[in-house]
Amino acid sequence: MLFIDETGTLVLWDLNKGLQEKGRKIYIAELNHQPLRMLIRMGVVDGLGRKRMFKKRETAIKNVLFEVSDGEDKCIYETLENV
Repeated sequence: MLFIDETGTLVLWDLNKGLQEKGRKIYIAELNHQPLRMLIRMGVVDGLGRKRMFKKRETAIKNVLFEVSDGEDKCIYETLENV
C-alpha cells in the first residue's frame, strides 16, 4: 500500500471490527511509511494487534499458516517457496 487517508483507515478499522465479530483476523504486511504512520496515529495498529503486522509478506503468511495449524509443527511452510 502506497498511501491511505483517514477515510480508508476508518474503512479498514470497520472491516477489522466486523471480521473480529465473526472470529476472523486481518494480517497486514509490507506497508510503506505513510500508511503505517496513519494506521498507528488512528489506533488501527493497536486495534489489530502488533503481532499481526509484518514487514515481510512471507513472514505474515508463515504466521497465519502456523496459527491455523493450531501451532503444530507441520510441513506447511514448504508451500511458501514459490510465493
